[in-house]
Amino acid sequence: MNHPDRNPEASSCRMFEGIFRRFAEDATKAIQDWEAGQREALDRFGQRIDAIARQERAALEKWRQSSPPRAISSHWLIAMLDSPAHCWRKYLDPRRPAEEPTDALRFGMLVHCLALTPRQLEHEFVVADYERRSIAGKARYAELNATGLTVVRPAELEQARAVVAALHADAEARKLLRGGKKERTIIQPRARGLLPLKARLDVHHESRRQVVELKTTYSIRAVETALARYRYPLSAAFYQDLVKGLSVIFVFVQSREPYPVLVMPMARPQLQAGRDQWRDALQRFDACWQSGEWPDAKPTAEDDDPLLMPFLPPATRSPRRFEWPVGELAL
Repeated sequence: MNHPDRNPEASSCRMFEGIFRRFAEDATKAIQDWEAGQREALDRFGQRIDAIARQERAALEKWRQSSPPRAISSHWLIAMLDSPAHCWRKYLDPRRPAEEPTDALRFGMLVHCLALTPRQLEHEFVVADYERRSIAGKARYAELNATGLTVVRPAELEQARAVVAALHADAEARKLLRGGKKERTIIQPRARGLLPLKARLDVHHESRRQVVELKTTYSIRAVETALARYRYPLSAAFYQDLVKGLSVIFVFVQSREPYPVLVMPMARPQLQAGRDQWRDALQRFDACWQSGEWPDAKPTAEDDDPLLMPFLPPATRSPRRFEWPVGELAL
């Protein structure tokens, strides 16, 4: 005989407790299974990353062993002053994208060629009008660029000739740029396992133990700024030390009318400061080259904690870099 439940409410509670208990057990098991799967997936991911890192290091070592001999230039050392990672990305990474020269750089190269090695003009440049806005214009430029020569417009050639005429009209600049060995490359071997040093000199007067560097500038009044921005003292000291020279002289010429010229011998304190810089940068480069690690610059104290409270004392900032007019050239 069926008897009605003496306490229907207690029976319902027990039923729901059983449902919730089974649900909790199922949910707990599901979470445990998910966590185990996540740990396994993370382990597989870590193993994959380790394998990729080993492959990359092996490829890097193979590249270092099989690639053509390389040499450290002053440009590499200047990049090292920013950070080893910057130097690697700009000059050493075999997968770095090719950089197309800016208009200012192309113009500076043209002035150098006309002033120092004019007979090389037709072997290094192609002169043609072009535009790169339309599809046809882009195709035309690609065709010119495929020659392997630097493409310049006729107007740029005429302007460069005017700049060179201004150099020839200046007696001091003319004397410095005349004679000597032009565009001379100096290679200095070093100890086994270390890359050699390389300098490319605009003009080398061996008998006078003198190096002359030609620079185009957007404004002759901003030369002092250019010295700091492009670290010319470092390059000057680097060149002087490689050739055991007595002096390094810079010839600046403005790339706009009336094309004024400024001759500036590098002073001894500037050379010493540049020498300290390039030697320190070279020491860091050698350490990175041997270890295969090229770290970024260390963050400043302000960068360490983006949530600094406003009532804390302000972090010390490094001096602001110089601003420079568009079109300036560093060669």
